[in-house]
Amino acid sequence: MDGLDEELRSNREAISEGPLLATAQDVLRAIFNFVRPTIEKHDADEEPGAKLARKLAASPASLSRHPIVELARAVAEGRSSSRYLIVPRHKSPVERDAFVASLVHRATQADEFVAGLSIDYTGSPEDGIAQYDTGSGYLKVNAWHPFVATFHDEFAAKGSRQPLELLAMAEVFIESHMYALGVKKDQIEEFLTARDRLLRTLANESGRQSAFGVALALQNARNNPDALEEKFCAAFSSLGFEVTPIGGNGKPDGVATAILSADHDGTAQQYGVSLEAKSKEKDKGKVSAEKVKISAVIRQEISTNASMPWCSGVHFQPAKAMCRL
Repeated sequence: MDGLDEELRSNREAISEGPLLATAQDVLRAIFNFVRPTIEKHDADEEPGAKLARKLAASPASLSRHPIVELARAVAEGRSSSRYLIVPRHKSPVERDAFVASLVHRATQADEFVAGLSIDYTGSPEDGIAQYDTGSGYLKVNAWHPFVATFHDEFAAKGSRQPLELLAMAEVFIESHMYALGVKKDQIEEFLTARDRLLRTLANESGRQSAFGVALALQNARNNPDALEEKFCAAFSSLGFEVTPIGGNGKPDGVATAILSADHDGTAQQYGVSLEAKSKEKDKGKVSAEKVKISAVIRQEISTNASMPWCSGVHFQPAKAMCRL
């Protein structure tokens, strides 16, 4: 590398092309390829939220950790409440003061403030996008929130989840900062509700759905016949089928067509799926076999001129679907 000094051009900003430069580049490339597996293994073994913790550790405490500590202190002392912080209850003032002291200490140890991140499946769609557990230091992302469900694949993927992790943590910070600025509690609630509604709207209007989002939409529509037909067709669209909604008495809910590659003669190939969803008003029992007749499906197939293989008779039970062929 020292020999490259002789190859510097007159402007001192470039190196002359030649064998010496090519050799130096090969050496650097070899070093990079030698180190890369170690870095990739480190990234693969890294716990969820580790990168988020490092990002927060590098930020000023006044912008991230201190506002959370003060809001948690107020909640622990009964002077306030929080939507995005989980603050444990304490049996005595001594226990409460010990908790606050521990949280203050963790705030001074920047890399320990966020212990990890998890996607929480125990919440509900009505809850906020995330909560920070002040006791354990974990950021819990609500899997059922429409924004998380829409981008669930990114939240769950190590390579692409960091921007969404930062967004979830930022939602926690917003509440704490508003409290630190002295904003009234009812105004904070009004703002957080409006912002959460915006995230839900953006997710619903994004035009995309993760596999988790599709499953969640089907589950939420299981007791509504019209909504179930719509979400059932949308589920096949998400799988890559070209779906034509139909509906109506004596007709299938839709037809899904799969376009295949041509055969060895160049002839286009495809197959179709006749879609028929049945639901119950309440989450009890099963859809009776009387309501799902193969003969009726065959008549629908003939009436829609869909002379292709079909799949029908979808029975919806709570969080479960069965497709009879």
